[in-house]
Amino acid sequence: MPSDQEVFEDFKFKISEDRQSVTLSSPGSNMTAQQLDHLIHSLAMLRTTLEPQHPYTMPALDEWLYYPIDGWYVLPRKEAKGTPAEEGFLLTVRSPGIGWCQAEIPPEQAQSILAFLNSKRPDGT
Repeated sequence: MPSDQEVFEDFKFKISEDRQSVTLSSPGSNMTAQQLDHLIHSLAMLRTTLEPQHPYTMPALDEWLYYPIDGWYVLPRKEAKGTPAEEGFLLTVRSPGIGWCQAEIPPEQAQSILAFLNSKRPDGT
C-alpha cells in the first residue's frame, strides 16, 4: 500500500489566475480513511487561498450542511491568564465526516456566548 506522501504526490492541482477555481487531477488512487482525511484537510487549506472567500455573514439555515456533533471540548488558550470569558477559548468539536475541528473564540465573542448561555428563554425561564 502506498504511503500518505506517495498518494499525495500523485495529486496535482492548478489554481486559476483569477483564483476562483482549481483544477485537480488524480490518478484514481485508492485511499485509506486516514489518507482521505489528509486530502479533505489539504483541500480545506487550499480553499482558503481562493476567491471569493467564504462570506462572513451566515447563510440561510436551509443552505447549511448539518453534521451531528458527537464530541466537544472547550479549552483555554495556551497563553490565557484569565477566565475564558476574559481571554477567549478554543472550541473543539468532532464531526463524524470531518473529524476534530478547532475554532479560536476571541474574548468579545466568548463574552457574547456567555451572555447568551446565561440569558433567559423567551418564556422567562
